[in-house]
Amino acid sequence: MEPLLQETLQSRDFSGEDLLKIQAEHCRFVSCIFEDALLEHCRFSECVFRFCEFSGTMLRQCELTSCTFEHCRFFASDLADCKMLGSVFRDCTVTALHISGGNWAYTALRQMDLSHNDLSGVRLDGADLSGCDLQDCDFTSCSMREAVLAEADLRGADLRGADLWGVDLRSARIHQTRIDLTEAVRLAEQSGYLVEV
Repeated sequence: MEPLLQETLQSRDFSGEDLLKIQAEHCRFVSCIFEDALLEHCRFSECVFRFCEFSGTMLRQCELTSCTFEHCRFFASDLADCKMLGSVFRDCTVTALHISGGNWAYTALRQMDLSHNDLSGVRLDGADLSGCDLQDCDFTSCSMREAVLAEADLRGADLRGADLWGVDLRSARIHQTRIDLTEAVRLAEQSGYLVEV
């Protein structure tokens, strides 16, 4: 497929297709179906996806920078080593989304269910995770500097080794959440305690 620039694709069915090295910039995908499709080494820049279906979709080493997903459905979708920098997910239905590796910095994922994901090593700097269900997620060795976790559910999550500089966890739901000693001290000081060792 030739590179796409400022095009609108409507009601296109890509189900089960292997989409390799697709390039699209400032494009709109409306009511397109990517069910069980494989997208690999694709680059989408400032594209909008509206009412698209991503059930069973596999994205491998794709770049979706500053893209907007509105009213899309993700069911058992698998995103591996993708660069999602600055993208926004708005009013999407997300079930059993699997994320492994990649750069999700400054991505807006508000209110999404990301529970039980192994997010170890994923870059989440500045990501908006407010209101997300992050129960039992593994965030070990994640860079989460200045991520927004207001009202997020972190019960059972593992934050050991994560870089939480500038993160405010005071309104997050925390129970059986694992953190290392450095972060425990920082959280105590953030809550007004004077920690003396």
